[in-house]
Amino acid sequence: MKKTLITILATVLVCCCIVGGTLAWLTDKTETVTNTFTVGDVNIKLTETINETETDVSDAAATANFKMIPGNEIPKDPKVTVLKGSEACWVFVKIVETDTKNLIDWEIAEGWTLVESSNGTSVYYRAENDLSDSANDGTSYSVLKGDKVTVSSTNLVKGETEKPTLVITAYAVQQANLTFNQAWEQAKTLG
Repeated sequence: MKKTLITILATVLVCCCIVGGTLAWLTDKTETVTNTFTVGDVNIKLTETINETETDVSDAAATANFKMIPGNEIPKDPKVTVLKGSEACWVFVKIVETDTKNLIDWEIAEGWTLVESSNGTSVYYRAENDLSDSANDGTSYSVLKGDKVTVSSTNLVKGETEKPTLVITAYAVQQANLTFNQAWEQAKTLG
C-alpha cells in the first residue's frame, strides 16, 4: 500500500511537471525609467580692466593703483557677469570705501537697487533670469555708472588720507524657492 501510494504520488508529480512545462504564462514587462538628478548652478565672475587688460578678479594680480589728482576722472570698469548655464539668481555687489574721506566720487550703474548702506559699505542687487539654456556666454553688468570714479575737486592735502581704497565684491544667490529677503540673508553670509 505504501509503495502504491508513493508510485501514484510520483506519477502525479511527473504529470504535473510535464503539463506545467507545456503551459504558456501571460507576462509583460515595461521599459525602465531612469531619473538622473543634476545640481543647479549659479555662476558669476567679476572682471575689471587693469593695465588695459580685462582681468578676472580671482586672479591674484587683480589689484590696481590709481593716482588721485583733484578733479580727475579715473577709468574703473568693474563688471559682474552671470555666466551661461546659471539658474535665475539675485546678484549682489558690495562696495567698501576705506579711508576715502569723500575724496572719491562714484555712482552705481543703472539697474542696481540699494539694499543697505552704512559706514562706507554699500550693497546693491539686481535680478537675473535663468541662463541655464541660454545660447549666449552670459550677461554682463557694469557696476559703476560711466565706468569711472572722480577724484573730488576739493583741495587734496598730502597725508590727509593714508591709502584710500574702493573694494568691490560680487555674489549671487538662487531665486528659485527663495524670497528676496531669504536671498539677502544668505548673501550676507557670503560677504
